[in-house]
Amino acid sequence: MNLCRAFIIALAMYTRIPVPKVNWDEESMKYAMCFFPVAGMFVGGIQFLVGWLLLEYTACGTLFFAIVMTILPIIITGGIHLDGFIDTMDALCSYGEREKKLEILKDPHIGAFALISLCCFLLLSVGVWSELPIAENRLVLLGIIAQFYILSRSLSGISVMVFPSAKKNGLLKTFQAMAKRNRVRNVLCVWFVFSVIGILGTSFLLNGSVLLGGIAVFSAILVFGHYAWISKKQFGGTTGDIAGYFLQVCELIILMVIILGGKLL
Repeated sequence: MNLCRAFIIALAMYTRIPVPKVNWDEESMKYAMCFFPVAGMFVGGIQFLVGWLLLEYTACGTLFFAIVMTILPIIITGGIHLDGFIDTMDALCSYGEREKKLEILKDPHIGAFALISLCCFLLLSVGVWSELPIAENRLVLLGIIAQFYILSRSLSGISVMVFPSAKKNGLLKTFQAMAKRNRVRNVLCVWFVFSVIGILGTSFLLNGSVLLGGIAVFSAILVFGHYAWISKKQFGGTTGDIAGYFLQVCELIILMVIILGGKLL
C-alpha cells in the first residue's frame, strides 16, 4: 500500500495527470523517487501516441507538428522542470557568488537571461522537431526519443540520491531526508539499465545497428557529467531547480542527436 501511495505521489509531483489524493506521509515519501521514471514513461508514451496520430492520420504541417511535440511535455509535467531550467540559467548568467546564485534560484521572478534562455530553448526544440517528419523511419525515431524521458529521469533521480544538497531546506532536501537513499538509488539504476536496453534495441530496429542509440546514451551521460560538475562548482550541490535544468538540457541534446543523427546514419 505504501508503494501505491509512493507511485501516486510521484505522478502528482512530476505530472499533471489526475491521481487520487493521498497523504504525503514519511513512509510513502521513502520510495516516491523510485517512480520518478514512471512519470517519464507517461510523458514519452503520450508524446509517442500523439506524434503517431499526427504523422499517420492527419495532414498537419511540419511547424504545427514541431510545436505540438515541444509543448506536449510541458503540458503533461506542468512545466516543473522547465521552471528549474529557467531559474538555473538566470543564476548561472548572473556570474555572482554562490550565495547570490542560490538566492536567484529562490526568486519567483524571471530575469532577462532566463527569458532569453527560454526563447532559445523553445525555438531550438521546435526547429529540431521540425526535421522529424521528413526523416526515414520516423516512428522508430519517435520511439527512441520517448524512452529517453525514462532515462533522463533515472539519472536525475540518481543525482538526488547521490549528490549533496546545495540548500538546507527545499523539496529536494525533503526527498533526500525521507528516502531510503541506497534502495532508491539501486532501483533508479535498474530503471536506467532497462531504459538503455530498450533504447539500444529500438535503435537496432532502425537500421540494424545500435550506433545511434549508443551515441545518444553516451551524450546523456556526458550531459550528466556536466550537470555534476556545474552543480558542485557553481552551487555547492544540487537543488530541484538544477535537477530540472539537467532534465531539459539532456532531453534537448538527445533530441538533436537522435533526429539529426538519424538522418545521417
